[in-house]
Amino acid sequence: MSNLINEKTLINCLEHMRAVLRGFDAKTAGNIIFLNLESFYGYINKTRVTGNLTDCPFEKIAGLVEPYIPLAVTEDDMADYISAALDNRIADLTELEDEFVRVSMIKFINAVRNSDSDEDWNSLKETCVTIRNCKEQGYGL
Repeated sequence: MSNLINEKTLINCLEHMRAVLRGFDAKTAGNIIFLNLESFYGYINKTRVTGNLTDCPFEKIAGLVEPYIPLAVTEDDMADYISAALDNRIADLTELEDEFVRVSMIKFINAVRNSDSDEDWNSLKETCVTIRNCKEQGYGL
């Protein structure tokens, strides 16, 4: 699994994501109004971030973290995914999987933004690290 990032890089990316998301001031967006999480995600993805990870778009950092986020953010999310996958009207499961990952990333970013306590934040980080470690061990989560 040579494409895995190491645990330290994952934690650094997560910490950087949190700093950007928690420090984001909507006033800097000018006349933009975010109608929903998807519009915020689209905007923040194109935002350039600077720091110890170099100057890059937020979406690059999100892309590094994406393989390690929890896909079923809630039980209802997983139930919806399984129901759609079992529904014989779905012709291409790849499209469904891509959409599920995209929606999961949006929900994850919202969870990061709203992690007010250190306990919540550490739990999110630990979940991502656990997923990463399982992939490293070949469990393929």
